[in-house]
Amino acid sequence: MSNFNPYGGYGGYPPSYPAPTYPTQPPAPIPTQLNTYAFVDGIEGAKAYQVKPGTVMLLMDSQNPICYKKQVNNYGQTILLETYDLIPHKEETSPSVEYITKDEFQKEIEQIKALIHKGE
Repeated sequence: MSNFNPYGGYGGYPPSYPAPTYPTQPPAPIPTQLNTYAFVDGIEGAKAYQVKPGTVMLLMDSQNPICYKKQVNNYGQTILLETYDLIPHKEETSPSVEYITKDEFQKEIEQIKALIHKGE
């Protein structure tokens, strides 16, 4: 009996010991994240700034109201360098609503009725 298993388990392992498993896929890459920010001198400073591999960093221009978003892959190569203008945020103001009184509304209705009767 060549397939006889004295332990009663599968593949030659006792039932209380599971068969070993081996990873079938490499581990997932580390997701990119926005770590911090730094100040640079213009676009050339942003291009030259060293960012840790596998991360995204916000680079603020020290001379202009501009910032740069620099993303680096796991090998340290720049894969994205976007430029954003920094402008002050303005809250949208809703238009003021004007109300009329009931008496004013009744006067308007009477005027409309008078115009309709004149047209007949």
